[in-house]
Amino acid sequence: MRRVTQRITRFGDTADGWRPGGSPANLEAADYIEREMRRLGMRKVAQLPVPIDRWVFRGASVTVAGGGPRFEASSWGGVPGTPAGGITAEVIDVGAGQAADYEGIDATGKIVLVDWAFGDHWVNRHGHQATLEGALAVIFYTGRTAEGAYYNKRDDGLLSFDGTYDDDWVPFVFVTRNAANDLIARIAAGTTRVRLRSDVELTRAAEGGVGYNVLGAVPGTDRADEFIIFTGHHDAWFRGAADDATAIAAMLGTVKAIKESGFKPRRTLLFLASTNEEYGYTDAYYEWLIGAWYAVTHQRPDWGRKAILSLDFELLGTGDPGERLLIRTHGELLAQAVEKLEADPARTPYGTLSQNVIWANADHFTLAAAGIPSIYFNTVGTEYLTHNYHTNFDLIENVDFDYLRMNVEVVNDIWVEHDRSTLPILDFVARATEAEARIDYHPEPEVGLAELPGVDQPLVSALQESVARFRSAAERLDARLARGKVAHQRDVGDAMMRAERMILRRLVALDVFDQYVFPHEQVQRDATRLQLALDALEAGDPGLANETYVRRTGLTDAGRLFAYEAYASELARHDHDFDRLQWGAQAHLAPYVDLWKEYHSISAKVAAGLTAPTAYAEEIASIRAKLAHLYRELNRRLAQMARVFELAGDDLARARRRAQ
Repeated sequence: MRRVTQRITRFGDTADGWRPGGSPANLEAADYIEREMRRLGMRKVAQLPVPIDRWVFRGASVTVAGGGPRFEASSWGGVPGTPAGGITAEVIDVGAGQAADYEGIDATGKIVLVDWAFGDHWVNRHGHQATLEGALAVIFYTGRTAEGAYYNKRDDGLLSFDGTYDDDWVPFVFVTRNAANDLIARIAAGTTRVRLRSDVELTRAAEGGVGYNVLGAVPGTDRADEFIIFTGHHDAWFRGAADDATAIAAMLGTVKAIKESGFKPRRTLLFLASTNEEYGYTDAYYEWLIGAWYAVTHQRPDWGRKAILSLDFELLGTGDPGERLLIRTHGELLAQAVEKLEADPARTPYGTLSQNVIWANADHFTLAAAGIPSIYFNTVGTEYLTHNYHTNFDLIENVDFDYLRMNVEVVNDIWVEHDRSTLPILDFVARATEAEARIDYHPEPEVGLAELPGVDQPLVSALQESVARFRSAAERLDARLARGKVAHQRDVGDAMMRAERMILRRLVALDVFDQYVFPHEQVQRDATRLQLALDALEAGDPGLANETYVRRTGLTDAGRLFAYEAYASELARHDHDFDRLQWGAQAHLAPYVDLWKEYHSISAKVAAGLTAPTAYAEEIASIRAKLAHLYRELNRRLAQMARVFELAGDDLARARRRAQ
């Protein structure tokens, strides 16, 4: 695994590395992985083309005019570059780069310096705001001191991520904290001009942009028509040792161990080295996870019918004390995975962590949402995340290969048990327990579904009843399987997998912060807060309505600090009809409620001392209309969820009958 990691991290388009999907270095990495798969004797090895917006980065810098210093810089996926000669202009400090920071400042024709310490706002909002202000470019950094930063606490660290950026916004670069503080001091002393240069080549998918997934197989024996899928990505920022060269090394190491040990898997094992996990498209929000998404939805849609398990590797072997081995998965897989995770403490010397979560920042989300039971693995801890992650310090010397080996041994214990089991290892009772808790969701104290006047209460009762029947079917199936001697094993397994696939496809959703939820939860959250806001406005308490409820509905709190155009753009890219929604279409996104104008209008009236409900007639009418839409959507989703549990319960009952 050390050899593979060393080889992959050497591929780079610059002296600091860089192999974003489809770039020359990334194509070299894909070729190398293909050769290694063939050398290991894997079957059906192929590189599968993925249409992408190919973004190639060849370096960036900020040079102070008049003989001043030159600072190396980084860029982010999808961010446009500068003209070949760069952009030369005065640089001004605009603090956090939000709309209020530009008040009294003319940024037209200037380069703006922005402190991005990461909070509720991704860089796309700041970049869009700078574009609207007439700036020519942005220089980002992560705080004057490390204390306020989350990522990149090193004073000499550069940073990169996917930008969720539009290519008609102004270019930006990232500089180290040391460089930023030098610029801040110069700006404070007087007018400072810099030349900003960023060498980027962007080739749209429609113009021939392409990356490559690399796929290889280890054939199964008596269950060869069922798949276990391993995933890890080969694109990276900088050298990308732990993110994600060690994942490729872990997958190839697993294949090597299988071959050398003579182990014969029952199921066919598929190893997907995915491209463009970090970034794949400009002018989009859901522009990461593209290789895995394209594989499961376009290249191999049969996986959603044939795969019984997927395992996603990321950030393995980081090895600092406190970097626990983490699994994220859903309830049906959690108990078995945790049992294996905690079975031998000697193999998890820094501890373990498990979460009932389907993680939207990793390839496993799109496979799970396609109906494939999925587990995500990494070694998590604050040291790596805050000092090395996505920086020029994600280097091979920071990988602990003994710990990586232990990581892989634990993972192997998990999937081998699934492979050896004739019937799927799925805990449907755990899913029922989770469903009961999520139906009892209270976004605000004392306010659940039963307290919302627009909710069809018979629908809630029907959902609760369908979950109760589902639980009963799951418990009865468990009791029957525990007795052993299962008849019609194929039929039983097929019925269990039908139930599982339907649950994953129809219940895996995201909230507005990209966190895993059930499909009704974000809609319920927004409806609850708008109902309480409406009640407060009509009771003559507009301050409570606005700051406690309107502000916390949807993305209002995050968007209120930027121009309406920037906020509206963010909402539009989550719309179901958006032409570049990609894997967001799998996530049952809630309607993104536009409350920017209501929030600012109420704020202005509160500042003027108005409290009477009649003064807020327009806002009340608008909120009432949007609330009515949310109630309709919430009721629709409750009905759909009831149907899912009804059908899934029928499948489990069918499985029990066939087991007799």
